[in-house]
Amino acid sequence: MKNLFKHILQIIRHPVIFFEEAQTWEKRPMWIPVLILVLTGIIGGLSAGGAVSAFSGMLTEDQAGMIKTIAIITGIIGGPIGLLLAWLIKGLIYQGILKKMSGDGDEAKLNDTLFFTGISSFPLMIPAILNTIIALTGHVSLNLSGGFNMVSYLAGSINLFIIYQLFLTIIAMAKLHRLSYKKAAIPIIALEVIVAIFNLVTGLMSASSTASVMNSVNSGQ
Repeated sequence: MKNLFKHILQIIRHPVIFFEEAQTWEKRPMWIPVLILVLTGIIGGLSAGGAVSAFSGMLTEDQAGMIKTIAIITGIIGGPIGLLLAWLIKGLIYQGILKKMSGDGDEAKLNDTLFFTGISSFPLMIPAILNTIIALTGHVSLNLSGGFNMVSYLAGSINLFIIYQLFLTIIAMAKLHRLSYKKAAIPIIALEVIVAIFNLVTGLMSASSTASVMNSVNSGQ
């Protein structure tokens, strides 16, 4: 754990130097990116309980407690699994595309790409922590009377921490695969845009469905 925080501090202070030095390591401890992703997933999963609390006024105490417990357990288990799967898929895509762009001189292996991709994702821990604090302290509220607000949704989905994570990933992949920042950024940003569109569509569907259900409940009271 001490090494984890040490590496994170090094990345924050001098990201370029850190990723250059990391290429010279004989062994890259894979537990570091795995731990970052697992912690992020668990912390984010805890916020599910707070999100459910926003519906507590429409449920009985027993129902609210049961649903909140299920949401937290599901979030704690599903959060890390989802992040780890996304990490593996991104690593495979980056390895295939960037290695081809770099040419025969690229000696980076899949494990190297996974390590650099995973350790670059630590900024995602910050919004996960903030969202969990907000959720568990009871500051989650629903305002469905005004309908779905696209601007608010996008503002919550696109934040500085995601941009910072992309920034670090571009530096990491450029150094690892011996590419310019511009070339490394193309597939990384393109993949992130695809993921963002997918999340937007699924988020809109979920929000629309939730709003319809809640409005039906309110009109029936």
